[in-house]
Amino acid sequence: MERILLSTNYPNLSGIALYHIQLERAVHLLSDERLFTSTYKNQISSFVIDIKASKKNPTEDENIVLLTHIFNTFTNLRILNIGPSSIWNQYLSFDISRPTVISSTLLELYVGLTRFSDCLYLLDGRFDRLHTFHANIKLINSHLVINNKEKLPNLRSFTLHCDFDTDFYDELILPLLHRMSNLEKLDLSLIVWTKKTLIDAEKDYHEQFLFDTKTCLPNNVRVSMNYRLAKKVTRNFRRNTTR
Repeated sequence: MERILLSTNYPNLSGIALYHIQLERAVHLLSDERLFTSTYKNQISSFVIDIKASKKNPTEDENIVLLTHIFNTFTNLRILNIGPSSIWNQYLSFDISRPTVISSTLLELYVGLTRFSDCLYLLDGRFDRLHTFHANIKLINSHLVINNKEKLPNLRSFTLHCDFDTDFYDELILPLLHRMSNLEKLDLSLIVWTKKTLIDAEKDYHEQFLFDTKTCLPNNVRVSMNYRLAKKVTRNFRRNTTR
């Protein structure tokens, strides 16, 4: 990569993608001032990085160093995708310490996170123009939950995926959705654990979504529901409270 960037100028270069790269190597490249001059710092608006899998998982400090270098290197970044292949050791965590990165230019963020608290950390207002947020999370639990209540009026697209079950949907997921008053696209892929039977649980969540006015999502958001349960909850679509 060094030979490519140093061989000539690229006045139209707007994006860089690094795939299958070791973490230490990535940090070294981002720290090399010869590669990313002041011109490239402002010119690059899209950055994708896919860290090579290794036997040793990156520590939290190493992930923080990587994230800090990315925003220090690209000062006009609008799209950031960390770990598009969703390898486990690319999941970021800010449990022990948190980077102080702030960006008023970032519009889209795609990232893998260890805990739900990491998601709340990234949505605490430090990226005030963010309109698209896509997160794959390992665990959704109440561990070190950050008490964020500020609205996210600029967020238009929100994706949250988790392969492990959680019983904190009401406690964590719903309050976060309530902060997104202008959503246009919502994609939730979750396994919600409940002590009730599966049918009763699904019925409860249908009712909760339809009854709770705070869950109303404007701007033509498309929602998929089980027809049989929706018909039952709405009493054959004639129940006034669900209209």
